[in-house]
This record gives sequence, structure tokens and C-alpha cells, in this order.
Amino acid sequence: MKLPKLHECAAEGDTTFLILEWSDISLSNQIVIAEALETALADRDDCPDHIVLADTTTDQWHFFRPVIDGQFSIDS
Repeated sequence: MKLPKLHECAAEGDTTFLILEWSDISLSNQIVIAEALETALADRDDCPDHIVLADTTTDQWHFFRPVIDGQFSIDS
């Protein structure tokens, strides 16, 4: 997983970003991914500064932020 690598960068003073992409809306969407992400990040201390979900299912990409100021917002 990318979190340990991002945590190392954060320890060096870098701002960290985790960008997750989905390209098949029938297999996934921002809510499913955000719910899985919330479970995966529970009780971890190496969460990136910014997490972005990228919907690349169409020519015009859409971005969602499931975590804002450390709080999950599944309806983002």
C-alpha cells in the first residue's frame, strides 16, 4: 500500500496526496470506494494530507474528496 511511503514523505515535511481512480462505474463509484477507504484507514496514524477519488469513466473527469480535515464525508 502507498500509505507507508506517503508517511515517510510527510515526515520529511512534504504535503501528501493519495489519488484513487475508478474507470468503470458499473464496478465501483465514489461511495463504495470511500466506504472501503474509511474502513482501511480506521485507527491508522499515517493518513495522507489529501485524499482524492477520480472518476475517469467519461471524457470529463470528476473528483471527490472523501476526507476533509480528517473527517469522512461519504456524500462528497
